[in-house]
Amino acid sequence: MQELFSSMDNYLSAGNRLAFRVRLDASHPVYGGHFPGHPVLPGVCTLQIVRECLRRGTGRRFRYTAIRECKFLGMIVPQADDLLDIDIRLADDGPAAKKLVCTVANDGKTALKLKGTVSEEL
Repeated sequence: MQELFSSMDNYLSAGNRLAFRVRLDASHPVYGGHFPGHPVLPGVCTLQIVRECLRRGTGRRFRYTAIRECKFLGMIVPQADDLLDIDIRLADDGPAAKKLVCTVANDGKTALKLKGTVSEEL
């Protein structure tokens, strides 16, 4: 599957915090159907990009086990807003789970606020 992004840079990995700068690939086929003539990054794809950041930042694959808050505060238009800043904070939540607090922003505007729990995939 073609990646939704053309680059992903981890510019901070300190303690429980990860920060990434992701450049979207505006030529990805998903934008042809979401929405024709007015492409927008689908919300589920934003959640997948967060998971990919987790994998790259920790070296482990995670899955969402609970999403307590998922607020999409603005649309991400890949041709205009191709650069995303993703800030992830993790905290232990039992022996196998981690609490996740994440924001996704573009051009200084918050596009997503996410709170949930992730567990390592087996």
